[in-house]
Amino acid sequence: MPAYLSDAQGRLNVRDVVFLLGAGASYNHGYPLVREFLSRQYLKWLCDQCAGLPAGFGDSSHALAEAEEFRKISENFEEVLSIAYETPAFYKRVLDYTFWLLSTAWDIVHSSDFMTTAEYFGLATLIFELSQIGRCSVITFNYDTAVEDAASSLSRMLAAHGTPKEMLYFNYGLQQPVFNLLPEGMLNLTGSVLPDAYPNSGVPVLKLHGSVTMLGCAECSAVYYMPMEALSAQWAKFISRVCKMCGENSLQPLIVPPGKRKKIPEVLDGLWGAAQEQLASTSAVIIAGYSMPEYDVEARAMLRSGLRGKDVLLIDPAPNTSATDFLKNDARANLSILRQTASAFLREELNVFVPGLVERIAEQCAPQYLDRDRMEGHPRA
Repeated sequence: MPAYLSDAQGRLNVRDVVFLLGAGASYNHGYPLVREFLSRQYLKWLCDQCAGLPAGFGDSSHALAEAEEFRKISENFEEVLSIAYETPAFYKRVLDYTFWLLSTAWDIVHSSDFMTTAEYFGLATLIFELSQIGRCSVITFNYDTAVEDAASSLSRMLAAHGTPKEMLYFNYGLQQPVFNLLPEGMLNLTGSVLPDAYPNSGVPVLKLHGSVTMLGCAECSAVYYMPMEALSAQWAKFISRVCKMCGENSLQPLIVPPGKRKKIPEVLDGLWGAAQEQLASTSAVIIAGYSMPEYDVEARAMLRSGLRGKDVLLIDPAPNTSATDFLKNDARANLSILRQTASAFLREELNVFVPGLVERIAEQCAPQYLDRDRMEGHPRA
């Protein structure tokens, strides 16, 4: 399998691709890696950036205090999530903390003109082109909205140049309709392109662990989508927790704690089946930013049956032996390894596909809210 998806003339060599993404793929978006959710260094990095945000964005002191409490339980955030899941009130605290981290990083990224990073804009471009000449889908274990942000950014740009809207959209791969959580008249106030308007079209973006922008009804399993903007405090008064389908006040965040005691809600069962079908029917799989932890038996079972005989390109600067042995021996994939970060791969691939594009869009993708003096010599981990 070639290391790149495209050649110097911009013609795609691979026409049928699944991108399988983990937290490492969103690193340059500012979202935390699993080990960073409770990291003092990451929190300092994020809170220092808050100095560049407009007044009223985020309560960093509260988040720092919460992180200290959670670390008393475990330094491993997945373990904290799994333990908290058994106690609704405490689980809500942990989710509120998670939303604060992700929404703060999101606020910073969305201060740019493109409202996404150059790397993810590159991914969206590749996804769009692949979907026009063949098939492309995204399977992700991330709660964040980096893929949707980039797809929305590209959609707005292409639509402005006359590309039919139905060719641009992504969907969440759910069989049932996805409802708007915001009133209809407020949708044009957001920058997000909503997937509920086209549930059966576009590129599947299968979020196997749920999303910070998805809620599920505990009574009837209805699914609701809210744009990331709706997570901010000023939107809270417009959000109803009453299900439109059954009338119960039962909407809950649709997030799956990814630890050893993972419990997949019924509403997401279909996505795991759809992901396995996507893997089984594709010719090539690009794995970026995902370490395939041994304890995630559900994910490994899906990959074991879906990757047999497939061309798999693993993007990882330092792949762990457990993951590579699993892909070669258990999944029996035709494995190629590219030892670089997901961000570097996306930048290089986009530059092969459209020479010079990364440089041209870098300024539009640069956040305005970063306090660059505070960032000087400020490592994340």
